Amino acid sequence: MLSVIVTVRVMKPPPHLRGHYFYYGNSLSEVPYYYTRECPIILPSAFYGYQHRIKRNFQTTMSNTDPSHFFSGNTAFVEDVYERYLEDPASVSVEWRQYFDALQREPAQSGGAGSTKAEEPARAAETTQAPTPEPAIAVNTDNKKQASVLQLINAHRFRGHQQADLDPLKQHERPKVPELDPAYYNFTEEDLTLTFNTGSLFAPDELTLAEIFYIVKSTYCRTIGAEYMHINETEQKRWIQRRMEESEGQHRFSKEKRKRILERVIAANALEQYLHRKYVGQKRFSLEGGESLIPLLDELVQAGGEAG
Repeated sequence: MLSVIVTVRVMKPPPHLRGHYFYYGNSLSEVPYYYTRECPIILPSAFYGYQHRIKRNFQTTMSNTDPSHFFSGNTAFVEDVYERYLEDPASVSVEWRQYFDALQREPAQSGGAGSTKAEEPARAAETTQAPTPEPAIAVNTDNKKQASVLQLINAHRFRGHQQADLDPLKQHERPKVPELDPAYYNFTEEDLTLTFNTGSLFAPDELTLAEIFYIVKSTYCRTIGAEYMHINETEQKRWIQRRMEESEGQHRFSKEKRKRILERVIAANALEQYLHRKYVGQKRFSLEGGESLIPLLDELVQAGGEAG
């Protein structure tokens, strides 16, 4: 493993690497994972064969723009546009083609080497705009905190199920997972009121740290243990995340829906008792303990019929 400072500009890894993982700080992240700011990332050595897709010490003409749109739901759209650009540049609009052409022409920095001449104007402009180091320090701190927020979200997706409340009898103490605690990322109580971008979380684009922590805690550490990040297909994982995170893991049924579920459970239990009395001593496969499966099957039948 090797620690470097990199910034990935809306790039996609080769197809056989998609759906795999790399370490971002102390948390596993999924490929592809997009950043528009310089963040410390630890990448597996196998990924370095494709570092032509990674721009080190990136100086971009968009450095004075707000990069938050890349952290939002637009990621999937940009990914699709770039995919079509790689297959056929003429298939995307002129603006996107010019943007991606500029990315292709920009040379990657060699590790440990000094800055290139192309970087000097950008650095000179930065020096002119920021004559004192204080603003730069503040920006770097904010970037690190923003990166830590994304790590906190990912940690709950990967390990939240380990701290889920799955023992109704309370016979076993739930394990402590340090990565699920904001203090693990050096957040303080004062940081709870700060606003951060929510990244790929299915929530408003910007929330306070307290609100973000409440959403991921409610979604992944309550009574549903969702262990799904091993799935290779990104679309499948995003499908699960949407349904888990939008409802915070607590799907709210209507009154009529709850009544139908109860009726199905009661009917299943009544049939089980009838068969038990009717066929005494006969070998059969009991539904006992699995009555909740019946409402699920009923819902599948109903939804399948409605979908044709």
